[in-house]
Amino acid sequence: MYILETHAKNEKEALAMGSQFLEVNEDLISVEMVKKGGGGFLGLGSKSPSVYMICTLEDNKTPIEVIIKGLLSTTLHHMGYQAKFLQFETLEDGKMYVEIASPQASNIIGKKGKTLEALQFITNVMLEKYSRDTPKILLDIEKYRKKRQDFLARLARNSASQVKKNKKSKLLLPLNPYERRLIHMELQEMNDIETESEGYGVYKKIRIKFTGKIENKKPNKNNKKNSRDEQQEHDLSSAQQEFAGVEHTSDDIPPQEHDEGVIPQEHEEEVMPQEHDEGVMPQEHVEVEETATTSNADVPTT
Repeated sequence: MYILETHAKNEKEALAMGSQFLEVNEDLISVEMVKKGGGGFLGLGSKSPSVYMICTLEDNKTPIEVIIKGLLSTTLHHMGYQAKFLQFETLEDGKMYVEIASPQASNIIGKKGKTLEALQFITNVMLEKYSRDTPKILLDIEKYRKKRQDFLARLARNSASQVKKNKKSKLLLPLNPYERRLIHMELQEMNDIETESEGYGVYKKIRIKFTGKIENKKPNKNNKKNSRDEQQEHDLSSAQQEFAGVEHTSDDIPPQEHDEGVIPQEHEEEVMPQEHDEGVMPQEHVEVEETATTSNADVPTT
């Protein structure tokens, strides 16, 4: 299987260059010439180098790390990028974690990591062609996966909190299978929360749903009326208790209604004179009449 391309004057030089770049012994790789170099016009001038392919050995004798490094380096070279390989590690789920570094890291990552995902997908397809027993790789560059994982964990928790508060489901943006798995694992032990994938293809959305009890928010009219009456009675009772606990003066006590026929003391002078019986003259009129009679007796007669 072809994993790397190099230019050299002869096969021995090509084998040495491939071994040095891949950091592997020469007996674990093979060399095949693709294009023979030529001389100048009429055999004069400088001679162009030949093109050689670095290939794997049969029976899967070439280490998987060497194959991954060769395939990724060739793909990045055709994209115009260079990369340095930092780490190879086998994960618990059987995948091979591969970390690289590059001056063009932002271009290799792409928008929301889509370029990195595409590069990882192409490499896995080529590895599967080499051998079906080859583990899939998880490609990372400058700890981007770790930062993305922390971001998705915060996004999952915050979204779940909103779903619990509003009692309404929420749909996240499309994610690749690896990132969807992170969301599911982050929320699988959270109470009253359930997650499921929706859509088709590689990129699917995750819906976060509330599975707890939803209380009926519509109040009963009878209950509302009873509660209003109870509130009024409570307010009246509180007012009476407050009034009873205050020492009142005579000015604070409201006037009481009097019994019929009883006249208050302050209104005695305002009593209207009663009507007199017929034939009985008032005392002041009697005195005036007597005075008039006396004066008639003193007048001399003519």
